[in-house]
Amino acid sequence: MSPSSVYPMTFPVRLRTSVLVLGLAFALAALSVHLRGALVSGVGSLNDEPAHYATSMMVRDYLLGGDWFAPLDYARDWYLHYPKVALGQWPPVFYALIGVWMALFGVSGAAAVLGMAFLTACCATVLFRWMEKQVGMWGAGVAMLVFLCLPLVQEFSGALMTEVPLALFCTLAVLAYGRYLDRGGRRDALAFGLFAVAGILTKGNALALGLVPPLALVFTGRYELLRSKAFWLPAVLVLMICAPWYSVTAGIQASSWSGGTRPNLEYSLRALPSYLAACVRMGGWGLLLAAAFGLFRGCRGGQGENGAWIASAVFFLGLLVLLVLLPSDVDGRHLVLAAPLLVGCAVYGVVRASKDMGLAPAWGLTLLLGLFGLEELRVVRKDFGGYREPIMELVQDPLYEKAVILVAGDAIGEGLVIGGGAAGDSPRPRHYILRASKVLISDDWNGRDYKLHFQTLDEMQARLEAFPVALLVLDSSINPAQWFSHHTLLDQLVEERGDAWELLSSHDVRRKGEVFSQALRIYRLINWQSLPKAEVRLRTSGGDGLLQDKDARGPLIAPGPPRIE
Repeated sequence: MSPSSVYPMTFPVRLRTSVLVLGLAFALAALSVHLRGALVSGVGSLNDEPAHYATSMMVRDYLLGGDWFAPLDYARDWYLHYPKVALGQWPPVFYALIGVWMALFGVSGAAAVLGMAFLTACCATVLFRWMEKQVGMWGAGVAMLVFLCLPLVQEFSGALMTEVPLALFCTLAVLAYGRYLDRGGRRDALAFGLFAVAGILTKGNALALGLVPPLALVFTGRYELLRSKAFWLPAVLVLMICAPWYSVTAGIQASSWSGGTRPNLEYSLRALPSYLAACVRMGGWGLLLAAAFGLFRGCRGGQGENGAWIASAVFFLGLLVLLVLLPSDVDGRHLVLAAPLLVGCAVYGVVRASKDMGLAPAWGLTLLLGLFGLEELRVVRKDFGGYREPIMELVQDPLYEKAVILVAGDAIGEGLVIGGGAAGDSPRPRHYILRASKVLISDDWNGRDYKLHFQTLDEMQARLEAFPVALLVLDSSINPAQWFSHHTLLDQLVEERGDAWELLSSHDVRRKGEVFSQALRIYRLINWQSLPKAEVRLRTSGGDGLLQDKDARGPLIAPGPPRIE
């Protein structure tokens, strides 16, 4: 008999408890991101984070703009001014969530990070309510605390990335399917389908949920479920809602995979041991072994009681299969979506083991906390800075009203400048903040197939004067492996064309806590105000009109007329 069945709670009590737990979890998550420095850091911990920040800001502006009948036209215009949009490369749900949060609390980096902390708190609350039914309130509290302290959860609670909302939707989906296995109700099947849709439209890794029903059938042998209409309901929902999106964007997403565009043995042989090792690193051996025992004991329960454990077990297996077969990239962060379920299994495991040995559950929970604290507890710092303030000063200076700004760096540096400029621009969109990696070169999402379109200083100068580019922002803090020919050419341009370019300012920047002295330099084209203003236009590839950040061949953004290619 579960602890919750002894003292059943009324709905108002359950709601009040959930709100209190959510508030406590949010306070702890916010404290975590504060201790990490994420509230004052730039949104640039990973290459994708600046794009997520800018895209969420675009969605926020669209929602508040009132003109909702031409979303693609709005997105094209916004992208034209701030070319760091990732919609199409990623599905829309994450951007909708953070866009709504920004509409309520502002577009600052701190506000966005607190939105991620709130989503983490939602994950922790779902975990608490599940564990409360299984092991009681104290065990649920331990589960919530361990989850919030996981290094990967800390890291992505303070980063504008898809991992945390993906973990939320996958956890809700798996628990809903567990209830379906226990009760066979249409409502639980519908909940699983809706949460699966939300997860899949957050990130493609949630497709692992599609393996849960067939694996659960094999695991339980309950093939009679195939005759139930409720069994097929989630598949219908996913096909109707998600298939249209992925049928259009699958090629875009596959072009960014680092292991190839289709499953291959070489990638799988490399990915399998890497992900198995990442499972250990995520929570340590103690947590992993406790989770394995918890799954074993939970799955041995009778029909009607073991649904959540069976659903969790097959989800873990399905996720591993997906990550090993799909050659996107090998990265431990892809396991974050399983973290709430893993912690829940571990807490259940130590409670069951304690009872099996005749000990109070508190002893097992204390041991779990001790092992976790010794093995895994640490604060993961986030420290990027120096980009936002200089660009905000430029876009707020009346002298550069609607001026064209070009930034040259790597994906993180260019993204931090564009995000800071967009946040400081008012009203948006107003300035054009172009990327050298769009205007001067072409490559794919991962920087492959690099091609420089302008070979000489004269060609480069003519290209910049055609807009004209009033301000040139050069970032020399990038990794030497990401320093390309156009960076060298731009450096030569400002050095050798001193009659055309003047240095306005230089600034220190920080990356992962390392300070790069005077690495961000801002130059002004001396005669930019006397040059004719060209129309800045957008060229998309493939004719489908979707916006994706690194899809098109050749310069995406070009002046016209005449058009410069």
